[in-house]
Amino acid sequence: MTLQRKVLLAVAAAYVLTLAVLVLVTQTIVLGSFARLEQERVTRNLDRVPNAIEDDVTAIRSTVGQWGAWTDTWKFVQDANPAYVERNLADSAFVNLRLNFIVYLALDKRVVMAKFVDLAEGKTVATSEALIGLITADPALMTHRDTKDVKRGIVLAPEGPALVAVGPICKNEYVGPVQGTLIMGRYLTEDEIEKLAKRVQASVTITRLDAGALSDDIARVHARLAQEPVVVETPNSKTIVGFSELKGLNGAPCLLVRVEQPQDIYQHGVATVRIFLVLVAGLGIGVLVLLFVLLERAVLNPISRLTAQAVGIGDSGDLSRRVNLTSADEMGALGRAFDRMVEHLAEARQRLLEQSYYSGVAEMASTVLHNVRNALNPITESTDELRRRLTEVPLEPMQKAAGELRTSTPAEGRTGALVQYLCLASDRTKEMVTGARDDLSQIEQGLSEVESLLAEQESRAQAVRTVETLSLQDLIDEALRMVPAPVRGGVRIDIDPAVAAAPRVMAERVTLAQVFAAVVRNACEAVHEAGGAAEKQVCIAAQAEDAPDGRAMVHVRIRDSGQGIDDAGLKRLFARDFSTKLGGRSEIGLHWCANTVTAMGGRMHAESAGVGKGATLHVLIPAVE
Repeated sequence: MTLQRKVLLAVAAAYVLTLAVLVLVTQTIVLGSFARLEQERVTRNLDRVPNAIEDDVTAIRSTVGQWGAWTDTWKFVQDANPAYVERNLADSAFVNLRLNFIVYLALDKRVVMAKFVDLAEGKTVATSEALIGLITADPALMTHRDTKDVKRGIVLAPEGPALVAVGPICKNEYVGPVQGTLIMGRYLTEDEIEKLAKRVQASVTITRLDAGALSDDIARVHARLAQEPVVVETPNSKTIVGFSELKGLNGAPCLLVRVEQPQDIYQHGVATVRIFLVLVAGLGIGVLVLLFVLLERAVLNPISRLTAQAVGIGDSGDLSRRVNLTSADEMGALGRAFDRMVEHLAEARQRLLEQSYYSGVAEMASTVLHNVRNALNPITESTDELRRRLTEVPLEPMQKAAGELRTSTPAEGRTGALVQYLCLASDRTKEMVTGARDDLSQIEQGLSEVESLLAEQESRAQAVRTVETLSLQDLIDEALRMVPAPVRGGVRIDIDPAVAAAPRVMAERVTLAQVFAAVVRNACEAVHEAGGAAEKQVCIAAQAEDAPDGRAMVHVRIRDSGQGIDDAGLKRLFARDFSTKLGGRSEIGLHWCANTVTAMGGRMHAESAGVGKGATLHVLIPAVE
């Protein structure tokens, strides 16, 4: 897996993790707070229901207190005066007081007067004996501690739950004695419950707890309300429901109040959180993209380039490749350090190649010299022996004896002695000539051995050398460093920018650098020999071109403003031992240069407009395709 993909996965994982944490926090904290707000709101509405009922019961109690502590009522329960009924108990009075029933009881619980009215229609309806029986059957309700003892609460009548107030009947100003009991009340009908819902601004449902077998849900909530004052549930994300219980006149739970309302706050919170998460997600994606782009440009791309260069150098061995990172940050410093390291490595390799080359040459030369020396030892000995034999030949005595025999008549007996001497000297000379011939044979054999050693060395010298992919600019720079400063002195050497842009060449570095150095040196020497006031200049240019056989070549032109070459000189320029210099050949000649370039698969040729008009040498080298 590439570094770029790893960074991308790491950034994506960090983004997903951050987003997950953010979602978890918003769900648990933010939306949790909205849910608690909804619970508090439904709890407040649940509290409003008993408060509203308590207000209604308190109003009925106040009416009971006013009517019960009234002398006309006190007299009515004793004489049942019809005029009281006509004046106070009309149907409209019930509607105005919002009462469904009024019951007057004597001290013995006898019903003096009972009237029930349907508030929706404003008409009298049948009396509920069951309701009256429920009230009168409770001794606590029928017992009055004093003239102000008015009891209020809820009674579960067969017709429905009723808000009831029960108080004593006495004279004005609560003056006794008590002559009976006054009962007033209002049923909790659907209309009343609807009005109650409008007052609390919520959907209100009231369920009796004495309605036989309760449903499973009601029974479950009723059981929980025995332990908790309020039960809040959320059947779905859009609705919240609260439950509480209302107690009757006997103090026991009698009604289950259910308040249902939409979770507006929670839904707004959910919408807000969603918008927030979408914005954060979008912003996060934008930040991550920006971060990745910055990482890509500042870190990943430089690392990729550095990796590609390192792999390329490892695969191709081309130490001229560079990363060329120009940024001022750490990656730029790393790239520049890498380039310096490769440059030092290239220089070290070049020095090693040159040292190896020259060491090999020196070692071969040492071996050849040792072998030649060994071969020359017998030749030297044979030469010394030949010299000794030749010095021992009695040439002068033999010449004197021969002259004496030719020019005069020797004394008696002298002629025989001279002849005998010449015969002996002739035999001796023959022996020496025969020995000398043997010595010359040994010398000839030794010379043949030396020639064999030199031929072997020549074949080794022509062996294939190390070939590299080379930069033409580097070769030219190296060649210029090989030209002695006195030779370059006073000559302006211009290198065309096309040299740096030329394709790389395949050649043996040291040999090709020596070729260029020899050509540049010859050009500088030609400029110096031309003399005169003309500008001393050598120009080096290069371009890529195709050879006639289709091979890619690099064409190098080295032009000088020197003395020029005539036609005869151009024809012999690359011949062995030929030179246009006044002093003859110096250093490496063009003959060697031409042969070397040809051995590399290239070629050399020259051109000149004539004497005094300078010359141009063309070097064509195979390019790397």
